[in-house]
Amino acid sequence: MSSTSNADTKQSSDPRPSAGPAQTLYVDTASAVVRREDQYFVVDHHTENGTERQMSVPVPEVDTIALVGRACCTTPALRLSLRENVQVVLLSCHGKVKGRLHGTHPANVNVRLGQYEAQTEDARRQMFARSFVGAKIHNMRRRLRNTTYRRTGDRLSEATRALKRYAQRLSTAETLDALLGLEGAASKAYFKAWPVLITRPEPEFQFSTRTRRPPESAVNALLGFTYGLLQNDIEAACIIAGLGPHLGLLHRPRPHAPTAVLDLMEAFRPVVADSVVLSLINRGAISPEDFEQRDGGVFLAEQGREAVYRAYGERRDETVTPPGYSRSLPYYRAFELQARRLARSLMDPGTSYTPFRRP
Repeated sequence: MSSTSNADTKQSSDPRPSAGPAQTLYVDTASAVVRREDQYFVVDHHTENGTERQMSVPVPEVDTIALVGRACCTTPALRLSLRENVQVVLLSCHGKVKGRLHGTHPANVNVRLGQYEAQTEDARRQMFARSFVGAKIHNMRRRLRNTTYRRTGDRLSEATRALKRYAQRLSTAETLDALLGLEGAASKAYFKAWPVLITRPEPEFQFSTRTRRPPESAVNALLGFTYGLLQNDIEAACIIAGLGPHLGLLHRPRPHAPTAVLDLMEAFRPVVADSVVLSLINRGAISPEDFEQRDGGVFLAEQGREAVYRAYGERRDETVTPPGYSRSLPYYRAFELQARRLARSLMDPGTSYTPFRRP
C-alpha cells in the first residue's frame, strides 16, 4: 500500500471525456491531516521533526477525498467539502469502505439514474454483461498462456482451448443466464488447470476444485480471502465513482449483495487476486502452518492473513496501462478508472464501455 499522499487527474482517451475534472485526492500516509486553507485542500504530515506540507490542491480540482487508515480531515475541511459537493470516503488500511460523507445534493444522481434505467433495457444490460464476462475470459486465457510459455502439458493446452471456445460463444449468448453460464463454464475450465500452475509439492497445496463457504483446502482459503480484499477495493472504487454498489448488470440485484462490485471484479480476479495466490504459494511465502481447520473448512490463521495482506498490498500498487489509456496506473487506481468508465457509459448511452483486458 502506498505510503504517500497523491492526487491524480484522469486524462482518459475514452470515446467521450467527462465534463470537468475527475480527480480523487488519496491520503494514505499515517498521521496525515487534510486541512482547509482558503479555497485549497492542503495535506500536512506530522513527524518527529515537525509538520511537513505534502501538497496543496485547489478545491475545484477535487471531487473526492479518500482517507485511508489513520489519515484524517479537520472540521473546517469537512464543512468545505460538504459545501462544495466533494465527497469524503473513509477506507481502512486494507481498502475496506468504512463509510462516506457527502452534501445534501450528491453529484452521483445521474449515475444512479443510469444504473436504474439499464436494469430495464435488456439489450443494453446484456452489452455491459458481455463486456464483463469477455474481459474475465480474456484475462484468464492470458494467465494460462503466460504459463504455457514456461511449461507444457495437456491440461494447460486443453484449458486454453476451452477458454477460447467460450470467448467465441459470447457473441451468440442472448440472455443474462446464458452469459452467466459461459462465465461459470469458463471459470471451471480455468481452475482445472490450476494443479499445473501450482508448483509446491506439499499435499496441503494440492488443488482439485473451487469450493466456498466453507473453503475445503488451503488454496481455496487463499482464493476466498484474497477475493475479499479485491472486493473491498472495487467497492471503494464504485463509491468514489458514484456507482450504487448494489445495482449490478451481469449479477442481478439481490438483498445485501454488492452486485455492481461483483460485475467489475470479474476482470480483475485473474490478474490481481489469482496472481497473489499463485505467487504466495510458488515462492514459498506461505506455509501449511499458516492455516487452521475449523467450522468444517480450512481458513487462514493470523500469520497467514498477514502474509496475504503484504502480498496483496504489493500487487495493488504495481502499475498497469489500462486499455485505451495513455499512461500506467497502480492497480488500485485502475479499479477506479473502470468504475468511472462504467459510470460515464451509464450516464450517456452514446459512450461505450471499455472493459479491463490485461495487455
